[in-house]
Amino acid sequence: MLLALAWALPAACGADESLTPANPSVAAPDAGATAPLPAPVLDASLPTKAKRSVSTRNPFGNVAVTDNLLWDGDFEWSSAFAQQYGWVNATIVVTYSAFDQIRPDSACRSGLKCGFMTQSQRIAAVGVAPAAGQSVAASVWVKPPGGACSEVGATLISCDYDVDADVELADADGLPDASGWCHLEAVGGPRERATCLYVESRFDEGEALVDDAVVRGVSGSLANKGSAPSASARAELGRTRARLRERLRPAPAAPTPVRVAFEAWMQRAR
Repeated sequence: MLLALAWALPAACGADESLTPANPSVAAPDAGATAPLPAPVLDASLPTKAKRSVSTRNPFGNVAVTDNLLWDGDFEWSSAFAQQYGWVNATIVVTYSAFDQIRPDSACRSGLKCGFMTQSQRIAAVGVAPAAGQSVAASVWVKPPGGACSEVGATLISCDYDVDADVELADADGLPDASGWCHLEAVGGPRERATCLYVESRFDEGEALVDDAVVRGVSGSLANKGSAPSASARAELGRTRARLRERLRPAPAAPTPVRVAFEAWMQRAR
């Protein structure tokens, strides 16, 4: 039986096959040690598409401008629970209150948060007066819904009384950049009173992002490089100033709706 099995095993290889015994004294060559790696084959006809993009953001916003006259130019410090506020609602049909349309968004221009506005909405960033004799350079980034920079307006105003000239901001070429943002800017003359940045939506539908607002004092008395608002716009700004004056006078801050709701929830939880 064993002899028959030993005779059958070589026959299983077939009549046209042969076995070559291995020679342990000769080592097989290592192709990976000497041969170069094959070059990658790139097909120019295949489309290339990035799977993801990585960017770096400072969670505190634009900290490079250390002399910003606005308390919170890019919404990083504004909170529904804060007693101090950087932006307020400035729409006449709505009582002046802290602006709360703030959210984290990867599309923001600076930092991790930015504001968003809907149609017929007006907001104001609260600032302070520059040093005596200084002119003021103002700028703000806006991302309009329709792609036209004229869909959002911005004006440099005095926060309380009509002492300093109002100056409208504008984008240099009137067109957004590749990412859809418009840079509205202007330079006003020397100012004596607290300075606010007034932003209004001029579109019919959608929403606009607002971010990275800067108002800073500029040494010397520069010529006014911004245009003056129209007569109707000045009348609207006068009403805005009157409401801001009431809002900004020293007084205990009224609790925000979010704080009221939170405190009511805490009472129920007890």
